Amino acid sequence: MDVFMMIRRQKLTLFIDTKETSTVLELKKMIEAEKKRTELREERRKKEEAETKRQQELTKAEESYKRWLQEKETERKRINEEKRLEKEEKETRQVEEEKELKELREKKYKEWLERKDQEARIADEFKKLKADEYEMLSGGSLSSINNASRESDHRAFQRWLRRKYEQSMEQNRQLRLEAKRQRRRQRRSLKRHQLQQDLQLAKSFGYS
Repeated sequence: MDVFMMIRRQKLTLFIDTKETSTVLELKKMIEAEKKRTELREERRKKEEAETKRQQELTKAEESYKRWLQEKETERKRINEEKRLEKEEKETRQVEEEKELKELREKKYKEWLERKDQEARIADEFKKLKADEYEMLSGGSLSSINNASRESDHRAFQRWLRRKYEQSMEQNRQLRLEAKRQRRRQRRSLKRHQLQQDLQLAKSFGYS
């Protein structure tokens, strides 16, 4: 009987030990499984964070690229507008220069005609003065007439020179006045053209 009881006790002890060992193994398996799940969750979280960061960087890069494109487009428009204004200014300046050159040619030709007409009038006046002097001296002797004629020519020539000098001084004064008026017109024209350019450039950038 005692032997039988001893055997039963040993079997029971062995069963309990076996049961405890099985429980420990299952517990270890559960712990390992939980650890594995934790590692997987952590790995998934890191991947999600990396993907989120990548998307943010991609979005930032796209925005930077769009800003760069916009800046380039704005710069292109500005350069094109400056080129257009420069071309218009060049064409306007060329037209003004051609107009001024034409006006100068016409003015010089008119002055040449006036000068020729004036020279013709002066020559006629000089001849008339000489004729008057000869008429006044027509009753004298030949030698006195010749001497008087030379003196008359000299006086007439002096009067002609004096009149020519006065006319030249007046002509120079008129030319200086005309040059001043021309410079004032050019400055006003240049200021108007520059103002128009500034307004066009401001409008091209959205200002009104």
